[in-house]
Amino acid sequence: MFGRIAVSILLVFLLTLAGCEDGYQRGLAAYERGDYASALEKWRPLAEQGNVHAAFNLGVMYEKGRGVAQSWPEAAKWYRRAAEKGMDRAQFNLGNSYRYARGIPQDFLRAVKWYRKSAEQGYFQAQTNLGVMYRYGQGVPQDYAEAIKWYRKAADQNDATAQHNLGLMYGKGHGVPQDDTEAVKWYRKAANQGYAQAQANLGRLYMKGQGVQKDYVQALNWFRKATAQGNVSALNDYAWFLATSKEPKFRDGEKAVALALKAVLPKRKSHYLDTLAAAYAEAGKFDEAIRVQKEAVDMLRISGSKPQLVKNFQERLNFYKSRKPYRD
Repeated sequence: MFGRIAVSILLVFLLTLAGCEDGYQRGLAAYERGDYASALEKWRPLAEQGNVHAAFNLGVMYEKGRGVAQSWPEAAKWYRRAAEKGMDRAQFNLGNSYRYARGIPQDFLRAVKWYRKSAEQGYFQAQTNLGVMYRYGQGVPQDYAEAIKWYRKAADQNDATAQHNLGLMYGKGHGVPQDDTEAVKWYRKAANQGYAQAQANLGRLYMKGQGVQKDYVQALNWFRKATAQGNVSALNDYAWFLATSKEPKFRDGEKAVALALKAVLPKRKSHYLDTLAAAYAEAGKFDEAIRVQKEAVDMLRISGSKPQLVKNFQERLNFYKSRKPYRD
């Protein structure tokens, strides 16, 4: 008698599992064809019953507003349900919710907690973000060595952000001995995956001959790749090179002005204005160069910048007042 009951219970359990799996797959098929309402209909009951993947997917739908009104609090609620059952991606997303105050109060300590749970399972994005938290001392004491450790774990999984960040750490000597060659190595890995800031940084190192042999053709190649993605620092560096190069064949004042204006547009930073002034001077527009360079110098003085930096900017202003372009 007991054996029959046990078999019956097992059959019911297996049939329930099969029904859940069928419902999940039907929801997945609906989601993939853009029928979010049907996906929601299939997944919500499963999520309510504790299905981890369905709960995570509901979180994504609420985050992106697919089939439902966009809601960060609802997204965080469903991510939490999946995260508490050990799902690495849900733990990562819940960490983001705490870090960026998405639907719940900002809490770096809890962000670190959930990033760590996910990172320890090997989820590369959580490893990268945990590295960031250690780098900036958010939710944990600042610790460059720990940042490097987690960046490296993610970089070894080919995460471009982590590879770029490792390049930064080697370039600045944070947590490791300063090493431009290592910086180039990691920037290149990220740049080859299309990571715009790594492309910009790699271009800058080629332009300066740091960690690699100076190569203006390679510098331009990487600047073009980064500017094609709208990277602002690459726009600025590319414009500076075209405006100030000592080699005439590379100089192009009008193009430099166009690039520098794009860099300045989002925010008028002193070093972007410095580049715009150099571009105007190379284009022969010295009155514009003087006006913009004065603004850059004033900005530095107001912000209390180092005297040597102010002096450098002032020297370039004097060049433009003498109707001369600047050469780097």
